[in-house]
Amino acid sequence: MLGRHPMRKHEEFLRKFVRYRQKMGKKLGDITPLLDDTNAFRKAIKLMSKTFKNDKIDKVVGIEARGFIFGCAVSMELNCGFVPIRKENKLIFPVFRKDFINYRGKREYMEIHKDAIKKGENVLIVDDWLETGESINAAIDLIEKTGGRIKGISVFYDCSLPETRKKKFSKYVLQAVIRSHKQP
Repeated sequence: MLGRHPMRKHEEFLRKFVRYRQKMGKKLGDITPLLDDTNAFRKAIKLMSKTFKNDKIDKVVGIEARGFIFGCAVSMELNCGFVPIRKENKLIFPVFRKDFINYRGKREYMEIHKDAIKKGENVLIVDDWLETGESINAAIDLIEKTGGRIKGISVFYDCSLPETRKKKFSKYVLQAVIRSHKQP
């Protein structure tokens, strides 16, 4: 049983709605039904964490903004620290910065505090959604600049193409609660 709805699957918690991404023509998914169901959200966090329970994770890194929701919960499950990767100019101490092209095709910048991760610390990257992989690639670059060792990537929903996963993430353990190359 998942949450308070005995027959619901995780996919059912991705509310489908007809709002298309600019230029991409792809539907967006909404995670708020999952967040509204305490038991289902708890189960999702356990599934996102399970693969990494024995990896001695020192820090979970969450990517702004929904990665903060999942990342904080996963860090509690793994009993380790949480580090946010933020959009540019949100952090006040010295940062590493990385540019990337977002899912709308626009250039954005992400930042991490230079002292957020100590050299050699084991890091798990957490986000809600993986599609193009650009933001996670930028996070990988930022974590490597701090000296952290990436132990894996955990997402709630992975709709990236198999060739994207192979090309960009083949050297990492990539955990997903839901995996489909189709849009919700």
